Amino acid sequence: MNRAETGHRGEAAAARWYQKQGAQLLAHNYHTRMGELDLVLREPDGTIVPKIKVSENVEKITIPHFKKVYRLYGRDTGKAIADYITVHDETVDDTKGLTIFDPMATWKRKDVYNFEARELLVPIFKNGKRVYDCPPLEEIKAYCAQQVDTLWDEVKRFDYPHKYYVDLSDKLWDIQQCLLRTSQM
Repeated sequence: MNRAETGHRGEAAAARWYQKQGAQLLAHNYHTRMGELDLVLREPDGTIVPKIKVSENVEKITIPHFKKVYRLYGRDTGKAIADYITVHDETVDDTKGLTIFDPMATWKRKDVYNFEARELLVPIFKNGKRVYDCPPLEEIKAYCAQQVDTLWDEVKRFDYPHKYYVDLSDKLWDIQQCLLRTSQM
């Protein structure tokens, strides 16, 4: 099976799954000036329908759902440990330990403790209204420099840098794997 066939099978499986969940398929492979939309769906009663793009290249497979992104910082060092992606309704309790894993190599697990979790994403629009005012450029620049300073030197170096981990919550991982299994039918 070639890449195009794999993509079409995945899209068809996703469309079937969405329709079973009550979503209405409005368009498939809809072309716009900005690119192509594989599936356009109307969600029933405003419920959130997770979506996934399937590819033969594992690194191109999308992470489905509406998400939150947390950065985990060591309380003792102030350094970034990892980024942790969750489903929108999950929270991270940084008063307890947390086991994170590499989604590309799930056997690689790490217990994280004594950390602070901070949400990275902020809402810009809610209900069609802008709820965020962009800070001045100098403030953005200072924030970016401060964030880079939280990374270990081993991650920032150009020669043989250490990998900075971006991990998924168990719930988000399970949703992704369920959608991938469904796409193979």
